[in-house]
Amino acid sequence: MGEFAKAHQAMFNKPYEPGAVNVYSALQITQQAIETVGEIDRKKIRDVIAGGTFSTVWGEIKYVNQLNANPWAVGQWQNGELVCVFPADKAGAKPMQFPKPAWS
Repeated sequence: MGEFAKAHQAMFNKPYEPGAVNVYSALQITQQAIETVGEIDRKKIRDVIAGGTFSTVWGEIKYVNQLNANPWAVGQWQNGELVCVFPADKAGAKPMQFPKPAWS
């Protein structure tokens, strides 16, 4: 998501909001489906989305019963950037960071 974050900052002069990655990924999926179908036919586009796997700024996305089959569940701000931390075994996941206790 580093390139997405840089491009968003350059375009809007502010960091992206967490939901922006989800929305941008949905637009990438729609674009890829339209390119696969080769025309604007809503049923064909829907069928491609329902049965395909798509490469997005949010990672690989596939839908099962109209739901993201492998969504990120937990994010954390680290060094000014929102990163995904769970599921920890998902590609691109970062280790969760914890503050140092005051007594250490």
